Amino acid sequence: MPSTHLSLFVHAIFSTKNRQPWITPDWRDRLHEYMGGRVRSLGAVPVSVGGVEDHAHVLMDFKATHRIADLLRDLKGGASEWVHETLHRPEFAWQEGYGAFTVSPDRREAVRHHIEHQEEHHRQETFQEEYRRFLDTSGTPYDERYLWCRLPAPAPGRGHRGRPRSPTAARCTSRCCRARVQPRSDHAV
Repeated sequence: MPSTHLSLFVHAIFSTKNRQPWITPDWRDRLHEYMGGRVRSLGAVPVSVGGVEDHAHVLMDFKATHRIADLLRDLKGGASEWVHETLHRPEFAWQEGYGAFTVSPDRREAVRHHIEHQEEHHRQETFQEEYRRFLDTSGTPYDERYLWCRLPAPAPGRGHRGRPRSPTAARCTSRCCRARVQPRSDHAV
């Protein structure tokens, strides 16, 4: 073929640090507008940006040369910097990870609608329920023990990638739960 044709739409989801409800209604729309502009400045096409107090959704069209990790790192970093400098909220931060899901042409409008109606949607479903549903629907494997909170640094004698060998040995050290976490038995890592 003499030319390249792509349809690379991705729905990205990421939360505030420890899912803190920092994104208040009085500046939420401004943040979403900034994020759309930031996506554009990074060379992607923002289709929809939305979210509620503790997380954001972005539906965007990628170029073949984009790396999802780099684009989301730069989007989140730029948005954090904007919040710090423009709104003078130094405590604001995004959680380190994210979810990124490809979107087929026949689902694009439904995803856009979902993003644009986040407040209404979250009256009936929590962020955790929503995110698990996206993981389950997309067939993305996960382990509940590592989904929400950051675990302690790896220690000698730990299992694969520093994860505890015993499912009951994991303890969340983050302020978000400070509780023993239980694995979901219906998903593999």
